[in-house]
Parts: sequence; C-alpha cells; structure tokens
Amino acid sequence: MAPQRTSPSPAGQKMTIPISRPHLDQREERYLLEALRSTWISSTGPFVERFEEDLAAYLGLPHAVSTTNGTAALHLALATLGIGPGDEVLIPNLTFAATGNAVYMTGARPVLVDSRPGHWNLDPDSLAGAITPRCKALIVVHLLGHACPMEPILAIARRHGLLVVEDCAEALGCTDQGRRVGGFGHIGAFSFFANKVMTTGEGGACVTSDPALFERLQDLRAHGMARGRQYWHQFVGFNYRMTNLSAALGVAQLEKLDHMLQKRREVRRLYDRLLGSLPGIRINFEAPGQTIDWLYPLFLDQEALGLSRDQALASLREAGIDARPMFYPLHLMPPFAEAPRANGLGNSTRWGLSGLLLPLYPDMEPAQVEYVAGQVAALAAGA
Repeated sequence: MAPQRTSPSPAGQKMTIPISRPHLDQREERYLLEALRSTWISSTGPFVERFEEDLAAYLGLPHAVSTTNGTAALHLALATLGIGPGDEVLIPNLTFAATGNAVYMTGARPVLVDSRPGHWNLDPDSLAGAITPRCKALIVVHLLGHACPMEPILAIARRHGLLVVEDCAEALGCTDQGRRVGGFGHIGAFSFFANKVMTTGEGGACVTSDPALFERLQDLRAHGMARGRQYWHQFVGFNYRMTNLSAALGVAQLEKLDHMLQKRREVRRLYDRLLGSLPGIRINFEAPGQTIDWLYPLFLDQEALGLSRDQALASLREAGIDARPMFYPLHLMPPFAEAPRANGLGNSTRWGLSGLLLPLYPDMEPAQVEYVAGQVAALAAGA
C-alpha cells in the first residue's frame, strides 16, 4: 500500500485519492539532515536509541527494540520466545498475511482462529476451542486499529500456559481498559510502514516489560553477537536493525503522534456522518476496546445490494479512489490452506470477503472525504 500523491481536481471532476499518505513536514527534514550530517546513517547512531526510548515512554513500557520492519518484529518476537519446529501458534484467520508468515519463518505452524460474530477481531470463544497440545503461543492482532478485549484472551492464555505476542502493526496508540496495546502480552510488535499511523519509511519495533526478553531481543536482532566481545557470535541471530535515518523519521513522527491521531479521528467522524445511514452498508461496530483510526472499514450486504465487493472496488477505483479489499481470510490462500483450524471460520470469512477499506490519513481534506463518501453513496443508490 505505498502512498501516492493526491491530484487536485476542479469541482465536479474526478479526484485521485490515495489509500494513505504520511504526514511529513519540516521536522522530519530537520532530523534527517541532522542524521545525514552526523554520518551515522546505518544501524548505529543517536536517533536509534532516542527513538526506542521515546516509543517505550509513549507506550508506558520500560523497553523497546527497533527493527527493520513489522514482519521482522513479529519474527523476532517469536524467535525470542523460543518458538520453533513442532510448535503451533494460534493466530486470527482474518489478518494480514505477515502474521502467519512470521510463524512459518520459525518453522512452527499457525492454527487459525475465527473472528467474533459482531466484530472482525479474534473470538475468545473460538480461541479456547482451538488449543492443541502443541500450541505454545498466541498472536493477538489488533486489526485495523481496534483493540482486542485482552482480559478474556489473557485468562485463556494463562490457563493453558500460552506465550502471548501482540501484533499492533495497525494499532499504535489504541487502548484497552486504559492501557495502550503492546504491553499486555510478553512482547508487542509494531510496524512503521508508510501507510501506518506513524512511519519510519520501513521499520518496526518490539516492546516488552521483561528485562530478560529485552536482552534476548537485542542480541537476536544483531546477529547473536556477544555483549562486550565484538564479532563473537553466541547463537544464530538476524540482521533486523533499524537505521539511524529511519529512527530520525520515527523521532519526528512520535513527537506529533497525538496530533496525527486527532486528525485521523476527525476524518473518521466525517465518514461516519456521511455514510451512517446508507442501506446495505455497515460501518458501526461493537468495539470491545478503544480504537484508533487507521483506514476506514465498511462492509457490504452484497446480496441486498446486488453488488459484489469486487464490483464496488472496481467502481471506486474508476472514480480515482484507491480503495482496498479487506484482508482475505488466511485459510482461502495457498500458503495457509492446510493450516489447522478451529471448528468453523464463518465469521472471519464473511468479514474478509465483504469488507472494503477506504482512504484515511491525517491530511485528508473534507472535500476528499465527501467525494469518497459520495461515490460510495452512488454505489448503494445504483445497486
């Protein structure tokens, strides 16, 4: 989902509206130039340490370890927890494929769990029925910036001795019971790709409250090199280190994150007002935890509308709107077709095959939101 530029159009003509666009200004430019002029441009430099400290402080946690991207963060988290061949890891069936790919990267197998009937996030009841003797860990995904209800999930994990990783790729800043996500499980993993709520270009991070896990995360991230003994490798590790240039972007973005989240809320509220009464379209969801606004999801009653999700997508794209489909349920795609699963996956299948993601970003103008909403309303009226 690489961001694109928005082309202004005269009134009444087609706009070109990207799915996402990062909010960048002179602050990012100033910090990037500072990093460049220091000549510290790779994985060592003052901005890396500063970014990790600032991120941990924002989340209310003691430790953060930056990474090259969000998938690396997930893989690093699982490897740090000792997940490997012969293990099974419970994951939602409805998530971006990186969640499952990270499990396969360890040699373990994902076990697919259904969504809740009233929401696309993982269903605790289905989770309880999916646990096998080989299950060692659980990845909770706070999908689209909506927090999962962590209390019942953690209770199940404690009862069965499961390690918990939180996939917060789309959820930086959202909370459950007053706590920011990422700190409920053993390790939280974040993504800072260009379309996320804040960006380092490419980048990610792992966060934890456990000092032993923090040290293990750091060592595995840097080739398994021994502390205080340069070029002595105590175990096989990875090169998942963030550059000082990326971290400079991250420091700037964190300093204005609350402002960017507020601008996203304003865009979402305008969408809610414009789309809230359209027949055959659902936009309002029971939210167990609090949300942040990543992209704008809506779900089509395709039978009532006589319009498929893919037809709707094609029409919106023809109108210059870079809408995207909801993530496909994992079990329908070749890499996950043979993955074990719990009972039925009907809820996640329904959400995945009927959902659209509309553009949403901090600098999105009211006229652009109105244009997108008008095109959606025309689809509903035409159907």
